[in-house]
Amino acid sequence: TRPWFVHALAEANRLCAEKLVAGERCVAIGTYSPVDALVAAAALAGKHRIGCLQDFRDGLVFEPLGKPGWPRKWMRKLIEGRVVAASNLVTSVSRPLVDDFQRRYPGKATAVLPNGYDPADFASLDNDVEGSTRAAAILAREVPAHALLIGHFGRIGASDGSASKSLDYLVDALNESTEASANRHLMFVGELTEAELASLQRASFSVSVLGPVERTLALQLMKRCDKLLLLTGSRASCATGKLFEYLAAGACIVCVSGVRNEATAILAQTGTGQTVLTSAGASGGDALRGALSSSGTGARHDIAAYSRVAQAGMLDRWISNMVQP
Repeated sequence: TRPWFVHALAEANRLCAEKLVAGERCVAIGTYSPVDALVAAAALAGKHRIGCLQDFRDGLVFEPLGKPGWPRKWMRKLIEGRVVAASNLVTSVSRPLVDDFQRRYPGKATAVLPNGYDPADFASLDNDVEGSTRAAAILAREVPAHALLIGHFGRIGASDGSASKSLDYLVDALNESTEASANRHLMFVGELTEAELASLQRASFSVSVLGPVERTLALQLMKRCDKLLLLTGSRASCATGKLFEYLAAGACIVCVSGVRNEATAILAQTGTGQTVLTSAGASGGDALRGALSSSGTGARHDIAAYSRVAQAGMLDRWISNMVQP
């Protein structure tokens, strides 16, 4: 909002001026969203002639999540062009987004800064006795004995409606084979839309919907799943934050997606799961039922690149290069 922009820029300007007077070097970093953060960083960098890094966690022009319409599209292009021009480095969350920046802004320095997981969040779970007890009680209440537990965490189509179609595909595929769905339980933890809840009501297999829970409890539940379910839609740049917590949780990940995207590429690169495309039809249904069986998917690879510790190191190197005399 405008008041946030005014106050944030004024405070950043004060801090930057103090640091520069003290002989320190500064870099302005803007992170979208909100878009005001990008504009504030560009303004600060221009005023003090300091380095500027603009970081796009979502696409502003490429696969935008905002409302459609040509006035908004025109405005997004205008804002993006100006904040990118003011930057020394543009980073984004996925390779398709970075490739798009390279295509539209040739010569501009770009890099991928993916989402990630915090190792400390998972290291602390072993000492969380209360959370562990609560998670065990929930599973005892919700999950049939000896069932293979498949968990989905977070929202599905609230931000990208096309992802809800992957849920419909999942329900249809599992409904086709009652035998294959035996001894399997799907648990959805997080906020679902009314349409998604209606889709799950069609399920002929065992399923439960817990609704939103606090994050530490969600991680405790996640660690107890035999498989983790990822549902993505038609956006090539999709690399939802839950994927990286899934990686750290350690269970095999099964992704149902409308297209091959950043998330499916990460699964392939790390060897941490399988992808089924909704366009695969009946053969995809067979593959999905097989992927959600008790069998494994082979060796896992190193996921350290997606740790926030590694990402902090990357960011430190980029900033250090910007402030070199």
